[in-house]
Amino acid sequence: MHFRRFFSPQTGDEYAFKVKSVACDLEKQGLTEFFELADKFYKKKPNFAFAGHNIREFDIPFICRRGLVHGLNIPPFLQFSGKKP
Repeated sequence: MHFRRFFSPQTGDEYAFKVKSVACDLEKQGLTEFFELADKFYKKKPNFAFAGHNIREFDIPFICRRGLVHGLNIPPFLQFSGKKP
């Protein structure tokens, strides 16, 4: 399981592309690490947004459903249900 992340603004008009991979043999462990990583980043930069093709319609809901299957708590900023794009 691999997850990649985030463009982040640096000083001035520059942006940096940062990649963080989460890899493990157990899906629950990978999802837990992803949720913790995303939560830590969200606490530092509450206005961040995930970017990707159809990410709000497939990727994030799929990740959240798999988290629910494993009994994990979904972070509030990943709960897009009922929100408009």
